[in-house]
Amino acid sequence: MEKASTVYKNGNIITLDENNTIAEAVAVTDDTIIAVGSFNEMERYISRNTEIIDLGGKTMLPGFYDSHSHLLSQAANRHYVDLSAFGNDNIKSISDCIGLLKEKADSTPEGHWVLGLRFRDISMAENRPLTRDDLDKVSTKHPVFVLEASSHVAYVNSYALEKSNVSESTADPDGGVFGRYAGTATPNGIIEEAAIKYFTNAAGLKQPSPTKEDISNVTYQYAKAGVTTANDGGTTFETLELALEAAEQNQLFTRIVVNVTCPHSGMSVKETCRRAKQYNYNKQVIFGCMKMMQDGSIQNGTAYLTKPYHNNKNGERGYPWLEKETLAANVIEAAENGFAVQCHCNGDAAIDDVLDAYEAAIQRCNITDGRFTLVHAQTIRPDQLERVKRLGIAITFFGPHIYYYGDRHYDTYLGPERAERMNPYHEAITMCIPTTIHTDAPVFPQDPLFCIWCAVNRVTAEGRILGQEQRISPLEALKSYTIYGAYQYHEETIKGSIESGKQADFVILNENPLECNPIKIKDITVLETIVGNKQVYKL
Repeated sequence: MEKASTVYKNGNIITLDENNTIAEAVAVTDDTIIAVGSFNEMERYISRNTEIIDLGGKTMLPGFYDSHSHLLSQAANRHYVDLSAFGNDNIKSISDCIGLLKEKADSTPEGHWVLGLRFRDISMAENRPLTRDDLDKVSTKHPVFVLEASSHVAYVNSYALEKSNVSESTADPDGGVFGRYAGTATPNGIIEEAAIKYFTNAAGLKQPSPTKEDISNVTYQYAKAGVTTANDGGTTFETLELALEAAEQNQLFTRIVVNVTCPHSGMSVKETCRRAKQYNYNKQVIFGCMKMMQDGSIQNGTAYLTKPYHNNKNGERGYPWLEKETLAANVIEAAENGFAVQCHCNGDAAIDDVLDAYEAAIQRCNITDGRFTLVHAQTIRPDQLERVKRLGIAITFFGPHIYYYGDRHYDTYLGPERAERMNPYHEAITMCIPTTIHTDAPVFPQDPLFCIWCAVNRVTAEGRILGQEQRISPLEALKSYTIYGAYQYHEETIKGSIESGKQADFVILNENPLECNPIKIKDITVLETIVGNKQVYKL
């Protein structure tokens, strides 16, 4: 009989298997679970070389499986001035942001870029976006570029606009907009969606690249949150190569599923697929799928809706990144080359386009288990859910949006009816649609327990319960951050639950999320994170 290298005992082990078994002990050999049950049942696997770890009654779960974030891109964040007000009492206004950026400019050689990120207008006293006028106060001798928290909007100063030659005569590119001062064609420094890439190319701004050490540091932060499989929902091949090198040198604290932006910069879809097949993936870095885009963000008015935004007198509905025929051609070509697709689609009109593209690819390629995924899908309609179910598509919902932006969506962007249905967790799960939840870090901090709390309680920042009928149980929310995530990436046979034959990836908590008051789930503490039976974090 195979003997265990490690036995964990005396735990409250929430296995999240199909029977929702609660166990006392688990036996592991090397990095693989070999048995789950009572400690008496584990004794047969114990030898004199077995390490026995007493959990002391603490709660053990399968490690959290991040279904969508941007781990690799945020590894380069140290090159930017962080303008997020979350956890920073020194950032309350646009003037505070200007001050921080000016400090950076003062230590930067003239003519070099000053970069900022995670600006969020709702966190500012002025409650408005930045403009070139604000950023001209930072410097007139440096180009300044600031990303809004979602990365769907950027703000630049006059110097930066001059470097890019974006002017009154510059037409908006497909899928993007250059903001203009009211009643004029003069750019105001606000740049939306696909226009950001147009601008960075024209201005010669190359986004900073992370190092292997940067990637390692971010995986440690994910591990502190209990994540054992992290995600990058749209990266470059250059950064993918760094992640693979970091894995080879044992620098990663989590596993990473990598989705590559498709078509990759300067490549066709076919070329992107061909290159993705060239790498040697492993247990630490796994290739997920191709990532595509079809719209922007609700809070910036760039999500593509079928009906106008609430309180919008001009009847604006946002806009698509691509013509639907182009999107469908791209999805079909990826599928013909053997890849599933995840497509960003917040607005219901964008979701229509993506579903059309997915259905065309599924039919053309006779796909029976592709697990194509809608990313965010916040305004998905009931008829679209029926179509998702019929096509066998997965959904990953944007969990913390209800807390951080729910009030604004209710009052300003979507109105009460659409806001109440936003992220319809209960409806999707009741239909047995593979449904996950995510933080989209660094848009919001990587915090699975907070994300789970959001799905269970649906409470906004102002205390409003938004869509009470769309709440889900703590058990379903836990599955949405574990086994359903593994399913989304065809890994449910090796991850996502604590069962024999699966990888020994665990998170240990100080409290049981199935038994505590649901409103307290966000306050639970991660005590320890284990990847492949190796402790990667301990409080």
